[in-house]
Amino acid sequence: MDKIIPFDGFDYYKESYDKYISDTIEMMEDYYNVEKLGESVQGRSIYGFSLGDLNKPTIYIQGNIHGRHEWRTCYWVREFMNIIKNPGNIPQAPMITEIKSMFSFYFIPSCHPDGFENNKYENENGVSLSRNFDFLWEESPDREGEPTYKGPYPFSEPESVIIRDVLLDILPVGFVCCHSWGGFTGFTIRGAKDVDTYDVLFEDMYKSIYVSTNNPSGTDSKLSPKLNSPSVYNWMGHLDSSIGTKSIAQVLESGTLESEYDQARIGLNGLYLHILYVYEKVVNGNLTL
Repeated sequence: MDKIIPFDGFDYYKESYDKYISDTIEMMEDYYNVEKLGESVQGRSIYGFSLGDLNKPTIYIQGNIHGRHEWRTCYWVREFMNIIKNPGNIPQAPMITEIKSMFSFYFIPSCHPDGFENNKYENENGVSLSRNFDFLWEESPDREGEPTYKGPYPFSEPESVIIRDVLLDILPVGFVCCHSWGGFTGFTIRGAKDVDTYDVLFEDMYKSIYVSTNNPSGTDSKLSPKLNSPSVYNWMGHLDSSIGTKSIAQVLESGTLESEYDQARIGLNGLYLHILYVYEKVVNGNLTL
């Protein structure tokens, strides 16, 4: 466990998806390679942003795979992209520069632009995009007609196909699916089902996020149990990365009962700690900081 110098949060508000994504492209295009990856069910464009040589081990971060309250993740993912592209003179800059020298980054800040726009949890076909992946498919209930409906078959949705194709192309060593934790305070993280390789790492990471974000006692914060679901992080956690190790795949969720400022603070520090743990494992072979 390590208590890092923490990032502050910031205030933000929801815009239209077109405004959000056009502003994001304008902020990033001089630093990132920006790629239109495809379109959502309703025809909204989904973009990927890569930084560095993708032949290096890659860290992948995504936001907004669910709609409704999860639009917030788009803003703290984008701010983390800003920090990574040019850390300037912040205290974390030397470590970020070191990590950038050894790893590349790939971001999809909004995986579900229709949900961002229309405030709907599932996509326009009624599918929970995070549960449309080919892991424990037969063991998982359909839940058709519910917000957690997994879909008719794995990768039935254009949005999940886009995510799948990017991940199979880059085979990231680190993977974060960012969520906002509906109806809770604090934060939670979770690793991939049936992968015990990184259990110690996630236990240590949880403690590091907790102390670094000064979470008060009495919040709902916890290291969540692994789920039997056909989710993107479970699927990715069972794939070998580009360097032959299992991807360090996780969920990071900020509680929606926190202020926008504090959700961003939790998100930024959780993402920074993820890249520190990936660095420590890949470069030094350690599961703890």
